[in-house]
Amino acid sequence: MRQAINFAPHPPIVRKIAPPGLATQPDHHRLRFSVQPVAKAAIMIRTLIPALICALFMAAPVLAETPVGDWTGVAPMRSGACRIAIHVRAEPDGVLVGTADSPDQGAFHVVLANVRSSGQALSFDLPTDAGHFEGRWSARDGAWTGYWIQGQATVPLDLRRGSLPRPRQLSLSSLDGDWTGIVGVEASMRLRLTYHIRTDQRGTTVVSENPDHLANGAAPETIARIGDHVFLSLNAVDGEVQANLSDDGEVMRGALIQAGQQYPLMLTRMR
Repeated sequence: MRQAINFAPHPPIVRKIAPPGLATQPDHHRLRFSVQPVAKAAIMIRTLIPALICALFMAAPVLAETPVGDWTGVAPMRSGACRIAIHVRAEPDGVLVGTADSPDQGAFHVVLANVRSSGQALSFDLPTDAGHFEGRWSARDGAWTGYWIQGQATVPLDLRRGSLPRPRQLSLSSLDGDWTGIVGVEASMRLRLTYHIRTDQRGTTVVSENPDHLANGAAPETIARIGDHVFLSLNAVDGEVQANLSDDGEVMRGALIQAGQQYPLMLTRMR
């Protein structure tokens, strides 16, 4: 059976007529009061989230970088690019110590002095005023960025983690010869000391004579040079000689350093 179509008239549509002079508002105007608070809340959230993120980053402590390890860099000196390697370690009591290598200047295992670090800053000295470094940690560069100060020169230097290969041969032929001197330990006590420095196809070798400690010609030593600064080990007394080379290259003036004490020493080359 077909469904009958209802032709009954629909209820009349009643339209509200606004009084003269009063504009009619669309029906959706009523929803504005429910939508507006939500929009305001969304705007506030979008504004607060970046502010909260910035506050969290500002409040979070900056991670400190430990200087312990091997670091390398290149200092642009007047004589050319100078590679520098720093090796830092911490003693059981937390004191920082280390050594420096400068293969372009023939220097290795030079003991550092005054190694200090706050986690964001690093500084150290080479003995006998041979050099000084000051830098700050840059997380962006992954390096201690700062300056190398040597004499009257101040040059930029960045130290990054890494190591430098040591050359097989060390040649310091300009120091070849027999160097003799007397260590002033006390007013009534003097220690005779001689270094024999020789260079051949194998490189530069050093042997010390210290007759007052019964070490005649039987103690191989290490040698390093940075500019006019010369470093010589003295294994017989567990010490190190640090000296400055004279302008004519015939005299070394400095000190023997042993157990934190310094004893004046002058070595003269015997031809």
